[in-house]
Amino acid sequence: MQEGWSIAKIAEWCTNYLAKNGVEDARVNAEYIISHILGKTRLEIYLDPKRTLTKGEYERLRSAIARRAKREPLQYILGTQPFRNIDVKVRQGVYIPRPETEILVDEAIKLIPPHSKYTILELGIGSGAISTAIASEREHVLITATDISELAIQVAMENARPFRERISILKGDLFEPVHGRMFDMVISNPPYIKEGDWETLQPEIKDYEPREAFVGGADGLDFYRRIFNNVGEFLVKGGHLLLEVGDDAAAQVNLLATASDIFENVIFKKDLNNIPRVFIGRRR
Repeated sequence: MQEGWSIAKIAEWCTNYLAKNGVEDARVNAEYIISHILGKTRLEIYLDPKRTLTKGEYERLRSAIARRAKREPLQYILGTQPFRNIDVKVRQGVYIPRPETEILVDEAIKLIPPHSKYTILELGIGSGAISTAIASEREHVLITATDISELAIQVAMENARPFRERISILKGDLFEPVHGRMFDMVISNPPYIKEGDWETLQPEIKDYEPREAFVGGADGLDFYRRIFNNVGEFLVKGGHLLLEVGDDAAAQVNLLATASDIFENVIFKKDLNNIPRVFIGRRR
């Protein structure tokens, strides 16, 4: 890649370079990065293919493409990840929200009464995507969230700033910061990757994202056990527990729910790939 090249030529070179380095959807990645550097939409760069870059733009683009070629996630380079109706700020060390988690939020919103006061506890807020999305769509909800990561809390507070009067974020492990309190809903996307599967994941995940946000012990169920063992102390009667579930974990999660003996009307909502993705249980 050289200074003075047109956008069209640069896009072609970046696509080939990223593809050679194992980046999936290299063309789309290249276009997003070019658009980000130029402050344009992808359509706008398509409509101006002969434009050349300034020296500053060229240097920033070269740096960003080099980062992506090393398999740094595109979202960390762009600084944001779209999630439902919001753009979630992300940075290295904080879990990047996935499209599957939008199903979790969708199911939560369906259960929230339209006007009455409603309290939610999110366990492991991460970037703040879940709490912020819910708060943006349900104005009467009061959310308390916990996390053990100082960096995650910083990013979540930034994302939650427009709703800071209704989202409270506390540092601590799962339920630890909220002893003695009760909530209408408890929601979480807990770590559920099996310990032995971590090294098989894409470089974008295992080399850049926080391991503690993914790995849930030898069988991937450690956090589910802890949640089911304790949630009864924090969930009101008739309240709901919603959990995102790993690809092959629905049966085991269902057994844990049954063993807890506090839930009725347990259901699993499937994702677009027909995989049970969201556990929903109503407390007796």
